[in-house]
Amino acid sequence: MAELSTEHKRANRLHLAIFDMQDARRYLEAYAELGKLPEGLPPGLGDTVKESLIVAAIVAYCRPFTTNTSGGQALSKLAIDEFWWVNNNAAQKALHVLVMTKRSKFVAHADWVARSTEIVSLTATGVQRTFSDPDLMEGLDPQEFHALAVAIEQDCFYQAMALQHWMHKDHGPIG
Repeated sequence: MAELSTEHKRANRLHLAIFDMQDARRYLEAYAELGKLPEGLPPGLGDTVKESLIVAAIVAYCRPFTTNTSGGQALSKLAIDEFWWVNNNAAQKALHVLVMTKRSKFVAHADWVARSTEIVSLTATGVQRTFSDPDLMEGLDPQEFHALAVAIEQDCFYQAMALQHWMHKDHGPIG
């Protein structure tokens, strides 16, 4: 198989990112729908389902911006600086940084700063500990997160279409 050009690899990663943003949107839309249920969910279950949907949205959103193995078929990751609208919108750029931080510190990893434990008492019969409990929702507005995913999805689409047009125009059919 012939080596793909950087442009072709970028177009492939952008198309994958479109699907990642669609996943993130789908999870965030389900999160919003949970609040509309007339009876709600049994106590405790509602919070667990909501947290699960936010975790899934964070993981899906972050995929294109973290290193991926692609076997030479796509760029390993995208950079937020390549997304004009988000890069030039201070609120969305700050939200992107927040989502990436949540993913890296306590959703996908257990950094000690965010997830730590401390011995409170040590006796002959046991150990008592305290655990940090990072707030997944702190600073995270699901509607703003949804708007960010939409902005990235749209930008990915336009960038991918422009690349494909350029590759086809200058280099013949893409295969």
